[in-house]
Amino acid sequence: MLEKGFSEEEIVEAINKLSEWKYLDDYSYATAYVKAKSQKYSKKKIFYGLLNQGVDKELIIRALEDIYSEEREFFNCLNLAIKIWNAEQRKWNGKLESKLKSKHISREMLLRKRLADKLLAKGFSPNTVKSVLLKIFAEEEF
Repeated sequence: MLEKGFSEEEIVEAINKLSEWKYLDDYSYATAYVKAKSQKYSKKKIFYGLLNQGVDKELIIRALEDIYSEEREFFNCLNLAIKIWNAEQRKWNGKLESKLKSKHISREMLLRKRLADKLLAKGFSPNTVKSVLLKIFAEEEF
């Protein structure tokens, strides 16, 4: 700011206002980010999103522990699994059917594997994915 022609007094005043508004507080930013993303994304995806933005690893872990529960992770994974399952059902066509015939795998097994792979790729833990798949296929109401 000095190079741009601002006085030291103006710089100090700007820093004080930014601190007062918590714009310079990484923990506040991390908690706001977690709150905004926790309705849709996995804990791992949120973690790496913040890490890529330069937030300290310990602050990210603390913000996730304070805000993002295991129930939220399960719920997000379940909602995404239902969306993916429905999309995969619609995509079922000759291309997938020909894959199935050559490998002697049932249609449902192939679709379950694709579902699990996509959930894992979205950053959900293997345990969460397994729990969600057990719930979905036990109920079979999706």
